[in-house]
Amino acid sequence: MRRAMTVVLWALGALLLSTLAAVIFLATADDDFYRWAMQKAIEGKIGNEIRVDGSFSFDVGLEPTLIVTDVSIENPPWANKKQMARADRVEIQIVLKELFSGTIQIPRLVVEHLDLYLETSADGENNWEVAGASSEEDATAAQEDLMYPLFEFVSLKDIAVTYVDRQSGQVTEILLDFLQTKQQSSDASIEIQGEGSFNRQPFKITGRFGAIEEALSAAAPYPLELTLQSSGLVIDLKGTVENLPEAEGFDTSLVLRIPSISQALETLNIEVPLAGIGEASARLRGNLGSLAVEDIVIEVIGPSGQELHAQGRLADLMQGQGLGLEFTGNLGPEAF
Repeated sequence: MRRAMTVVLWALGALLLSTLAAVIFLATADDDFYRWAMQKAIEGKIGNEIRVDGSFSFDVGLEPTLIVTDVSIENPPWANKKQMARADRVEIQIVLKELFSGTIQIPRLVVEHLDLYLETSADGENNWEVAGASSEEDATAAQEDLMYPLFEFVSLKDIAVTYVDRQSGQVTEILLDFLQTKQQSSDASIEIQGEGSFNRQPFKITGRFGAIEEALSAAAPYPLELTLQSSGLVIDLKGTVENLPEAEGFDTSLVLRIPSISQALETLNIEVPLAGIGEASARLRGNLGSLAVEDIVIEVIGPSGQELHAQGRLADLMQGQGLGLEFTGNLGPEAF
């Protein structure tokens, strides 16, 4: 018994000394070590080379902060551009203690002057996927284990996202002038606002979310409210989420108002000269990976007063499967 106790005490002592040594090393390591560690960690996840040509700093603590400037991620050889992403400045802070509970809490995220280039080759290969990625079953399992971050302060400035699909020839461009969150106190709701353009059509985002403490405690459904406006198009999303960190239990209402259907479709690179106005409403329920769109109601009114109504549901929004709509009414040729 005494021998066993001695072995246990030696083991605990060795563990404590190892932990202390690791803490001392992390506290005294220079930025070059953290630069190397970050590069290896990210390259192992995405399979592409990452470069930090500017400054690099890492503050160790219970809420460590990483700040890098002039950082870029290389594209695979087949892509048309050398870099998949490049940012002038990235600052991110994370709460370590929440990681043990399976939650990623990010008190601060700042990204300035980011150019993100996404491309699908003619063979259907995506530049954001790791070459030789795992099977579909492994990808599904990884999706189920995915943790979604909780953000407090977010500041995004001059963000440009370009997506090129070589199979269809379609190009999508999103320019975000700014997006910022604001919280008056730790227990107050979070306000969000942003402006930019989607395929050269300006848009504006406003919204309000619950405090981070509400999401962490999960004592009650987490409230969210978001409005998107673009060229007269207005989309309102309002509701709650049972478990925000795991993106489970969505129960939200969606209302969409379109003053010009043809103009809205043109934003999506769809050329259908439908001269009418429209309104739609629906309810989003379920988990983020398998959202069901229920109680869909669509009304389209043509220029001469003809009406087209539709109602139904979409079983899986993310996969675009299980769509069932019933139509009544009609639109005459003068609506096109």
